[in-house]
Amino acid sequence: MKRIAVIAIAVLLLSFFSAEASAGGFWFGAYGGSVIPVGGFGDYSAIGLSVGAGLGLWLGDRWLISAYGAYDGFGRVDFYDETYRKFSIKGTAIPVQLGLSYYFGEPEPLQFYLTARAGVYFWGGDYAGENLSGYFNSQDPGVAGGLGIAIPVTEERRTSLYLELDYNAVFGEDTQSFLGILVGLNFTR
Repeated sequence: MKRIAVIAIAVLLLSFFSAEASAGGFWFGAYGGSVIPVGGFGDYSAIGLSVGAGLGLWLGDRWLISAYGAYDGFGRVDFYDETYRKFSIKGTAIPVQLGLSYYFGEPEPLQFYLTARAGVYFWGGDYAGENLSGYFNSQDPGVAGGLGIAIPVTEERRTSLYLELDYNAVFGEDTQSFLGILVGLNFTR
């Protein structure tokens, strides 16, 4: 149900801004990179891989409103609990987010931007240990913020390569945090 609500909100917001954004055009981005657990989350997760995509609308020359989806797979970690039993955990996060980005200056030779996103993170994973194994999942709200550099790769500046560093905080039973180091391509029509 939460997935449907997030998608419905994204469609509603994108259609609301479509008249103003028609001069700016549509945007599509795809990326890949690494996710690095930080804080307490780093105690039971390891560096993993991320792939994702987004759709959006330009609001003039500087503002971009967008909807994102990704798959973040964290590496398996072995650890011992307080009774010295060995456990192994491997998890995933699937964030579905709405975002707003601001691009600074002219896009030549490169353009810096800031981005902020909020949405739902769908968590899942498996664990195994002495006399214990299972699967866990949850849906928790979260936010992300980051900065990036866009580098035009065509003369019309409709395609650009980008590099982004972002910080994600997910608010469930405990706050889980991770960094994303992402590389991707943006296309504007």
